[in-house]
Amino acid sequence: MLKKLKTPLILIIVFVSIILLWNLFDLPPEDVLIEMAKGYFEKYGLVTILLAAIIEGALVVGWYLPGGLVIFLGVILASGDPYMATLSVIATIVGFCIAYTFNYFLGRHGWYRVLTVFGLKDSLQKAEGSFQKHGYKAMLLSYWQPNLAALVSTSAGVLKAPFKKFFVYSTLSTILWSAFWGITAYILGQKILEYLGIVFFGIMIIWVISIIVEHYRNKAKIVVS
Repeated sequence: MLKKLKTPLILIIVFVSIILLWNLFDLPPEDVLIEMAKGYFEKYGLVTILLAAIIEGALVVGWYLPGGLVIFLGVILASGDPYMATLSVIATIVGFCIAYTFNYFLGRHGWYRVLTVFGLKDSLQKAEGSFQKHGYKAMLLSYWQPNLAALVSTSAGVLKAPFKKFFVYSTLSTILWSAFWGITAYILGQKILEYLGIVFFGIMIIWVISIIVEHYRNKAKIVVS
C-alpha cells in the first residue's frame, strides 16, 4: 500500500513545497504573474503557450511545476475571446504531445535512468505497473494531470509499447483532457486559479482514500478465502 501511496503523496509534497517557497520568498501574487504572462503573450503570441506546454509536459521539469497551469493561463490570457482561447488550447495540446513523445523515447532508449537521481524511480515503477495493468487506458486515466502523463508516457517507452498506438492514444487523451480543462477555465475565468489548489488537493485525497479502501478490500478477500 505504501508504494501505491507514494505517487499522490509526492505530488502533494511538491505542491505544498511550491506554495511555502512562494510565500517564504514573497514572490509575486497571481495578479502580477498574469500581467507578466500577458506581456509575454502579447509580445510572442501562441509561441509562449506552446513552449510553456512543452516544458510542463517534460518528465523532470514538469514534475516540479503545478500540473495543468499552462492551459489555465492560456485561456485566461485570451481575455474572453473564444477564438484565441481555442488557439491557446490547440497550442497547449501540440506542446503536450511533443513533450509526451519526447518522454516516450526517453523511456524507450533508456535515457530516463539518468533522471532517476531526481527521485522519480519509484514513481516511474508505479506508472509502469499501471500501464502493464490497464494498458492504453492508463493514458485516459492519468492524462488529466501533466505530471502523471509524463510518467505514463515515459513508462510506455520503457515497456516498448508500439509507437503508433502510443501516439494515437496519447494524442486522443491529451485532446480530451485539454479540452475539458480549457472549457472549465473559459467558464470560470481567472477564478480557476483560486480553485486550482482546492481541486488538486481534493483529487489527491480521493486518490489516497481509494488506494486505502482497495488495500483493505483485498485484505478482507484474502481473510475470507
